[in-house]
Amino acid sequence: MKVLVVTGAGVSANAGIPTYRDGGSSWKDVELERKSHASHYGMHLDELWDRHWGPVQKVMNSASPTHTHTAIAKFQQEHEVIVATQNIDHLHEDAGTDNVAHVHGSMIAKCMRCKKANVSRWIGNGAPVCNECGSFKTRPNVVLFGEQLNAKMMRGLQNWASQCDHIISVGTSLNVFPAAGLVMDNIDKAIIINKEPTAFDKWARAVYHSDCDEVIDEVLGGLSEDL
Repeated sequence: MKVLVVTGAGVSANAGIPTYRDGGSSWKDVELERKSHASHYGMHLDELWDRHWGPVQKVMNSASPTHTHTAIAKFQQEHEVIVATQNIDHLHEDAGTDNVAHVHGSMIAKCMRCKKANVSRWIGNGAPVCNECGSFKTRPNVVLFGEQLNAKMMRGLQNWASQCDHIISVGTSLNVFPAAGLVMDNIDKAIIINKEPTAFDKWARAVYHSDCDEVIDEVLGGLSEDL
């Protein structure tokens, strides 16, 4: 069985990682969001690390995979599964999943001088140092406002979405493109799991307005029984 799993912030919310603008998210600060744009972030590295990127990285480093993460990893052991995640944490990998495409990048520090992505950790007081060349000009290896997604990755995901047997959308509102397009363009074979309704619910093969941890076993188990 070939399956594409598209995951969003709702999958990691149960691990204590806040969604984009919920709770105490620093993105509620419009000025901070402006400074994170591709045309501005280089002038505000220390502030962005101390006020947003660093605290986010710290939360992600201490988080553990949820039941949904581990269920997907287990399912992948028996089927051909690619996970397209909009999340920048590594909880899918921590749970044992491979073939994970990080559509929006991941919270690993990337050096703006030598271009290496490494495992530098933020410890407060400005940008972390690059492990390779010692530069303090580092940024997270994520897609910032005003930057383009990896076109080659997206073409590969679109090809997989068109040929796979099932698409499972988990914990995402499907408001952000082009990731949402993976589901929208193949909605006849999509199962949507999200607490809140999405714009594509009425066309999907099945919809669950539930916490993903509560229904993921039922959904994945149902696919296996169909074989």
